[in-house]
Amino acid sequence: MAFNILLSKKASIEIENAITYYSEINKNLGERFYAEFLENLNYIRINPFLFQLKFDVYREVLLKTFPFVIVFEIIDNSIIVNAVFDTSRNPEKK
Repeated sequence: MAFNILLSKKASIEIENAITYYSEINKNLGERFYAEFLENLNYIRINPFLFQLKFDVYREVLLKTFPFVIVFEIIDNSIIVNAVFDTSRNPEKK
């Protein structure tokens, strides 16, 4: 089954903010963050059920290099990315 990936507005803003933050430290770092994010989206697209349910319908994928988690849910044949959460923040805001 082919899954479509949709980013929520919140997730898009969080991705942009992370890229901007890391790019200010080092241009290559922002590019590396985005590449790792896309790599994880590809894993999710291939088999989203591989990832454990965490909160009712939400699943999470931890990035390996950066302190971020991708929070998503599966609705029909779509994967909705609800957040790209910085794990150094308060988890209640996830």
